[in-house]
Amino acid sequence: KLGVAQLFGKVHRYKVAIDYLNRAKIINPADPYIYLALGEVYIRMNDASNALFNYNQALNKDPKSPLPKIRIGNIYMRVPNLNAARPYFEEAKEIDSTFAPVYRSLGELFTLAGRYDLAKENYRKFVQMSGNTTPAKVMYGNSLFRAKDYEGALAVIKEVLRGDHSRNYLN
Repeated sequence: KLGVAQLFGKVHRYKVAIDYLNRAKIINPADPYIYLALGEVYIRMNDASNALFNYNQALNKDPKSPLPKIRIGNIYMRVPNLNAARPYFEEAKEIDSTFAPVYRSLGELFTLAGRYDLAKENYRKFVQMSGNTTPAKVMYGNSLFRAKDYEGALAVIKEVLRGDHSRNYLN
């Protein structure tokens, strides 16, 4: 927890975070969350190779967790290599079909691929499974707009603006 905490201040202390997380590996080398946290540190440092290594280590420690698969898929989306990313998201969905971040990642993937119909469908599932949160609704509204479902996008945007007036860009 001390290692992850280094990422939340105004100044990110990556070296300190890595030091704490390496110490945690010595104490509990079987904990997949240590490797997930290390992957997050490295991805924030724009070091995809080390991030990928640590996400794979987390996956080896806990093959039934969808998180490492999503994180690995996200790295491939950044490249972008959408064909390499998609199987990781599909495997994560097979592990836990109720895990909302899977659908967010699939929505992002299909948006990047220009498959707005599939993006819209996955963002809709993301909204439903994430508890109907405002950020999820905004993503869903954007996907509706890209899919040229302007009436649907307008309805979602109006709903968001009724509860949150701080998002002026939606106007």
